[in-house]
Amino acid sequence: MNQQHTALVNRILMRFSARPALSLFKMHTGVARALTGDYYVKYGILGGTDIIGILKPNGRWVAIEVKVGKDDLGPKQRHFRQLIEEHGGLYVLARDLSDVDVALTNAA
Repeated sequence: MNQQHTALVNRILMRFSARPALSLFKMHTGVARALTGDYYVKYGILGGTDIIGILKPNGRWVAIEVKVGKDDLGPKQRHFRQLIEEHGGLYVLARDLSDVDVALTNAA
């Protein structure tokens, strides 16, 4: 992740976590070496978004993927978006704060 990406993720979390009807969480995906032994542990969801959340009052799943510059969704990310949308969740591709604001306003 680059600094612009990290900064935008943090701005989204700070701005929108203040909404009482929305709970947001930073999602991590990757591989880590175990502290004991010579094995690796995979964590997260392949293609999962940078931020996940729950929207009141109905508990609707919110998934926010943050992209900067010319970055675009990869195949696993597109599959995850399809999964979220097919199950009635709100998927947001956020290149700036206004993308999230518009999506949340339209979801209300």
